[in-house]
Amino acid sequence: MAAAILNVGCGLGRLVDGFRPESRVLAAIRTIHVVQAEYFSQYRHYAASLRELAPLLDDNSVSNVSGYRLTLTGAQSGYIVSAMPKVFRPGSRTFYSDQTMVVHEHYGSEPANNSTPRRRAASMRQGGSCGRGFSPSSR
Repeated sequence: MAAAILNVGCGLGRLVDGFRPESRVLAAIRTIHVVQAEYFSQYRHYAASLRELAPLLDDNSVSNVSGYRLTLTGAQSGYIVSAMPKVFRPGSRTFYSDQTMVVHEHYGSEPANNSTPRRRAASMRQGGSCGRGFSPSSR
């Protein structure tokens, strides 16, 4: 019985996360990382703005991040992607990522940066604690 409850709870977490406004902006950040790698292989440097990266982007892949303002800026050794909610509500998060492809998040109106906590929810979707589940033999 406990195993069923635990697994259903984790499955609902994945289902609910897919409908959060943050899921689209996180997908856009992942897309930027992929396209930046392609851009770097062609030009030997990273794009310093979304406008510079635009010829390689699908029109909807980054522009369809309703509720968030997404920015891409050049940095000395790479680039920075920031995502800020257009309207802050309780539970709102800001996101930061760079050429390391690690996503950082901050709950609140302050911008996330490379010293704010790493986003952990992705590890659960890739078989983290939900993937292990409960088994009677582990008691």
